[in-house]
Amino acid sequence: MRKAKLLIFMLFLVPIAAISQQHSDISKIGRVIDNEMAKSWIETFKSKNPDKPKGFTYGKVMLQEMLSAEGVKGIRISYGLTESGTFKFILNGTDNAGGKIWSFYNDGSACPPYCPEEDPEEIDPRVVSIGNKISDEMANNWMEAYTTANPGELKSHLYGKALAEEILAQEKSAGIYFARGLSADEVEHLVLIAVNENGELMIEGVVGNRGNSCPPCPEEIDPSTASSGN
Repeated sequence: MRKAKLLIFMLFLVPIAAISQQHSDISKIGRVIDNEMAKSWIETFKSKNPDKPKGFTYGKVMLQEMLSAEGVKGIRISYGLTESGTFKFILNGTDNAGGKIWSFYNDGSACPPYCPEEDPEEIDPRVVSIGNKISDEMANNWMEAYTTANPGELKSHLYGKALAEEILAQEKSAGIYFARGLSADEVEHLVLIAVNENGELMIEGVVGNRGNSCPPCPEEIDPSTASSGN
């Protein structure tokens, strides 16, 4: 069991040479995408996955704390399952080789029930302060549980620091909604969109995508042919 947990930890977090070769600067992974495309992907995921969580919101305070840690170049968003089977996002800052820096974060505001929209029905009163640190042990257990239950399926995304900071720098931005999307070719994406302090989605502002998804995971990537993922 200890070896299995170590393997999961290595899979998600350790510095991998392939990442460094693929991206000389992890901070630049991801780019701004068309707003209408983002809307379409988000709506498609909702319609085809009515019973799955649609995304999580994290507040500006937590995100800036994570991004400001010394050496942080990017954000990894990993999928996890709690002991009760609840789906979670687990965030951590990464260095320029993709390795974890400092702490794991969780306690995002889940959609549903708190779904950022132009006029959301329910608002998480925390907004700007959503998100908290969790222990390495808990994070690794959740990631291991998800991977075991969903072999071969998408399990994490990597985005650069620059894109996250651009989204947070917008006027009235109080956090980022990490929305699950589905494109016409059935590829799952993660779309990054600012939310304001009223829990409203700032969809007409900066919308980010084109991060690196896993799988294909770093050790499976041929650096000579690799391209940005989701």
